[in-house]
Amino acid sequence: MDKKIVFNWKPLLFLLVPIWSLVSGFIPAFRDLEYDVIATTSHGDPIGAGSVGLFQSYLYSSDFVKIFFFTGLISAVLIGIYGVFASLFPRFRQVKPMFFSLLSLMVLQGVGYVAGGFLLANYIERFSIDYFASKGRIFDEFSALALMNVNLFLSMVLPALLLIWWIWAGLSAMLGKRQSSRE
Repeated sequence: MDKKIVFNWKPLLFLLVPIWSLVSGFIPAFRDLEYDVIATTSHGDPIGAGSVGLFQSYLYSSDFVKIFFFTGLISAVLIGIYGVFASLFPRFRQVKPMFFSLLSLMVLQGVGYVAGGFLLANYIERFSIDYFASKGRIFDEFSALALMNVNLFLSMVLPALLLIWWIWAGLSAMLGKRQSSRE
């Protein structure tokens, strides 16, 4: 690793990944409707998925869903840490040594958030149907993804867009170096 510190602000843009993850975690991810129950209080009162933030929704969900969420969140933090190191040390800014490790982190974040969003919606569907069945109200199946708001959509789409951008930027840089070395 280079001992020389040469500051470059552009890699600090990777800090937007964990910042977005933290900010979006406090915003509700579903519309607040009667039949989107995510948990119950100790008195048996329903807690709507639209009345709690995304983090709290994941914490109410099953352990399996939490695994995907925390995988995505930890990966987002590690991407931000990469941005700090890359802004300080030139070695981290080189595409070839860091491309595949950062690509792996971005895949983990994308899979964690995309699969986590789908699994969270499925959890809400199942919990709501079971809750209302226990109260004697039976209704047809519904899709909790149809109840999602922009926050859940962005939480699922932005990691995928970041991954596509990183692959494009890495391949462009690698192919550009090959072209210049041939000339």
